[in-house]
Amino acid sequence: MEILHTVFSPTRLVTSADLPALRRLCDQCVGTGLYSETDLRELLARPDGVCVVQEDGEGQLAGYCLGFLTSAAEAADIIKQSAADISLWAKTPQPVVGICKSLGVDEGHRGRGLALELQGYCAEAMLSRGADLLFGVAWRQGTSIPVAQTLLALGFTYLCDSQHVWYDAAGLDCPVCKQPRCVCPAAIFVKRSGNL
Repeated sequence: MEILHTVFSPTRLVTSADLPALRRLCDQCVGTGLYSETDLRELLARPDGVCVVQEDGEGQLAGYCLGFLTSAAEAADIIKQSAADISLWAKTPQPVVGICKSLGVDEGHRGRGLALELQGYCAEAMLSRGADLLFGVAWRQGTSIPVAQTLLALGFTYLCDSQHVWYDAAGLDCPVCKQPRCVCPAAIFVKRSGNL
């Protein structure tokens, strides 16, 4: 039996040339329409953004991780928790919060450690830029949380479930709940800056 080894590129920052392929990979991994090319371009333009990818040996995107730094107020809006609770969890009144917004790996490349490498790179980059606290926003698919093992391996801990995290994503064709507005809960994971 021949064992095939795929060589992946080093994790690198997303460029504007990656955006069409990145949008297609996002559609495949998290549901069609969650991120438009415009959404991705705006995230890429954020000075506090950390958007990374890896390519397979043929130069095709194999995986991505999208994150950014923000305030407790913006983080509260994203994870559907209170800004006061976020400040309490961070143990500082005005925390810098990192949001690990999306992680995806092409189906043909799963099970090879890409998610761990991409999420780890993104988390380390945000912590090195001054994040007091990181949140991993994970899609709960029934009783399964596909990214849970990755987040736990990187020192995140499960915090809570949040409702309606993707409800306002009007263009999303949710592959899980199949509702016109996504009603899937998100599992929220947290990592404090001292947990590296």
